Amino acid sequence: MVHLRFINTDRIQIKLLLVTVIYILSLNFSSAQDYKIIGMTSDLPDGSKVSIRNLDSNDPMVTTEINDNRFEFSGKVDVEPSKFIIRIPDLESTEYTFFLVDNSTVTIDVRYKKYLNHADITGGTIQNEQNSYRNLIAKKKQAYDSLRKLEREAEDPDLKSEMLSKRSKILFEIENEKEKYIKNNSNLEYAAYLIDDWKMNKPNSEVQILYNGLSDRVKDSKYGKNIERYLALSQEMTEGAQLKNFTLKDLDGNPVDLEFFREKYVYLDFWASWCGPCRKQHPELRKLYQEYKEKGFEIVSVSIDSDDSKWREAVEKDKLTWTNLIDYKGLDGDVAISYKVSAVPISYLIDPNGKLISRYFNGRHDLKQKLANLLAD
Repeated sequence: MVHLRFINTDRIQIKLLLVTVIYILSLNFSSAQDYKIIGMTSDLPDGSKVSIRNLDSNDPMVTTEINDNRFEFSGKVDVEPSKFIIRIPDLESTEYTFFLVDNSTVTIDVRYKKYLNHADITGGTIQNEQNSYRNLIAKKKQAYDSLRKLEREAEDPDLKSEMLSKRSKILFEIENEKEKYIKNNSNLEYAAYLIDDWKMNKPNSEVQILYNGLSDRVKDSKYGKNIERYLALSQEMTEGAQLKNFTLKDLDGNPVDLEFFREKYVYLDFWASWCGPCRKQHPELRKLYQEYKEKGFEIVSVSIDSDDSKWREAVEKDKLTWTNLIDYKGLDGDVAISYKVSAVPISYLIDPNGKLISRYFNGRHDLKQKLANLLAD
């Protein structure tokens, strides 16, 4: 006897449809967790290099090549959003520019642009918020940049002074617009980003007021938490301020307190092995240290290197015979935040009572004259 079995084709088709839908949704979910950066250029040869780097992580620079005036990157931002930098060396102007990335698609249009910072960058919530803000201040920013160019090119000191005065006035207007934008957009994460980016240049009391005005949701964002931590750790770096103590390890792995050097004048220098301007000042510091170390002067160098071997190699090569400490957490460490270190080199001259005398940026200082006056025979 032959048994006939009827197959319910409708049920099979429904099952296949469900499997297909689930597969498509899984692809979409996966891609939604990644970022894609699509770039367009003009008149650049195939093989031209494009490099990006996530500045909010320790990831190295990533490089790809242009093909048919297009380039593409993809990846994942673990903590959204993140600040990226992009460079295209074969552009007429080799400057770089910054942009913000969440796990979405970002388009960078550099077609017919001489300067990379004139690129049209769109895509992602916070990048689009940045575009709106930049459009708001565009005319003032253009006027500021034009005056800066004229100031650099001017040979007449009076003309330079005039350009500087006009530029300072426009900068004041731009900062007023920024503060107004923050207060009027307290529900946008980009408002917190602006405060976070601006905080080192403002008194903590003013940063606190701006932070207090943010919505609870924005305070709980990445940049909101950055500001909260900064306000908890940082100190006002004004002349005469009593500076906080900290403890870091030296070359032998021993913990060293800054307070150990009380009763001496201390030059506290933040630096890194990869920082050219930092290391350029070491020969002069060696001379000053030899001249004044027996008269109550000490140098304490704090490296923000993440690579222990490169730090040690630089200390030995540069013949740094004074106290050398390291904070492997770099600019994100508690010490750097406490001392408002957003870039290196930055240094402080501290009196024997632990109070701030002077603050110096970019390796420029008047330490020789200061020590001659303070430690005169």
